[in-house]
Amino acid sequence: WRIDNVAPTLSTPPSLFNKEVPVTPEIKTILYATDLGSHTRPVFRHAILLAQKLGAKIVVAHAMEPLGTTAKAVIESYIPEGNYQKLHDEGFAKTRDLMTSRIEKACEEELGARAEDSHLIDDVVVLEGIPSQVLYKEAQKRNAQLIVLGSHGHTRLGELFIGSTARRLTHISKIPVLLVPIEDD
Repeated sequence: WRIDNVAPTLSTPPSLFNKEVPVTPEIKTILYATDLGSHTRPVFRHAILLAQKLGAKIVVAHAMEPLGTTAKAVIESYIPEGNYQKLHDEGFAKTRDLMTSRIEKACEEELGARAEDSHLIDDVVVLEGIPSQVLYKEAQKRNAQLIVLGSHGHTRLGELFIGSTARRLTHISKIPVLLVPIEDD
């Protein structure tokens, strides 16, 4: 009996090793989700660095929960009829303007260039709905390959509230989600 006659041989189909498989998937669009807090600059910095390294564009998104039926009814009882939609639209426009000015300032401070000159920011959007759901839908619509957002909850109590948007988004998303730890104010 010779041992070399019983030793198994590993034979793998050559096609498995002949294919070139990218080490990382191609990332051309990053959805950066922001809650507009003052603590989100490090999260945006991560999105910028990734976009620069990967040659990707960034879609900046903020999601606003819609008012509940009761809250909407109370507000409508205090303002003239038909003005609710106007106030709603003005609120969205102001939020988008705030986002745009913050992004502009961050780009100037982080990159030394205006946002449009950096060619990194593709769009700034304000979404309405359940944040995790509308952010995911927007990422799908934009064909984003990565979602970047901040994550609260790095204390004992905070672990209970990792950030409901971040937690929910990681559960529903089929797109990779990068959670960047942020410190609360």
